[in-house]
Amino acid sequence: MFKNIIHNKMTVVGFSIVIVIVAIGILSPFIITADPMEMDLYNVAAPASDEHIWGTDELGRDIFSRVISGARTSLVIAIVVVGIGTVLGTLIGAVSGYLGGLTDSLLMKVMDILMAFPTILLALFFVTIFDPGLYSAIIGVGLSSVPRFARLVRGSVMSIKEKEYVEAQRSAGERKISILFRHILPNCIGPIIVQATLTMGNSIITVAGLGFLGLGVDPGVPEWGAMLSDARSYLASKPAICIYPGAAIALAVLGFNLLGDGLRDALDVRQE
Repeated sequence: MFKNIIHNKMTVVGFSIVIVIVAIGILSPFIITADPMEMDLYNVAAPASDEHIWGTDELGRDIFSRVISGARTSLVIAIVVVGIGTVLGTLIGAVSGYLGGLTDSLLMKVMDILMAFPTILLALFFVTIFDPGLYSAIIGVGLSSVPRFARLVRGSVMSIKEKEYVEAQRSAGERKISILFRHILPNCIGPIIVQATLTMGNSIITVAGLGFLGLGVDPGVPEWGAMLSDARSYLASKPAICIYPGAAIALAVLGFNLLGDGLRDALDVRQE
């Protein structure tokens, strides 16, 4: 697996991007040069200078510090979102695939209905139900990612449960729940990791979209989508206010997608 990853240049690029972004998110308190929340109305939309290396935004806040702080905000949100989707989707998919029958039919009908809606639309629906805000955005985007994990795990479980070693455990009288969690789900880890990596990128851009619409983080909190929304009116006169957070979103999504594609190829046993 690692040999396949190392020899895939795009995967290495994606992995490098992800490592850099994660490092920036962790070390952001030590990297920022100013308080990302501090406003200076006498220094609005100022050009780059020694004090503000990327200039200031529409409220005089340091752009560099806000973009760097936004890395932590976006990563934390994406990790929680992926956690929600992974846990709920895995449980639903595992139960559906292992039990089959009416349970499988009902659960997958619900998942099919949810998958019929675009992710951003489904996220907007949940955010509207729970009221706009950070926690609502996390819940909304997290729940919208559940069907993809559920369908993926269901397919893997249905394939694995017919294997000889599973039949042997069943013949030995081992309980169903024990067989599922001890012998089937551990063999589904590879596809789940790949889906989680790809979902990280999708979550970042979806949360940024909600922030752009004013339905994400609280006003003033450094988050890339909200920063783009606040800077829309300055796109022509001060494009840097939009370019930096926009580039950060694009780079983060690119990194996770390249890494996810590489992991998918590396974990494909047919390539061994």
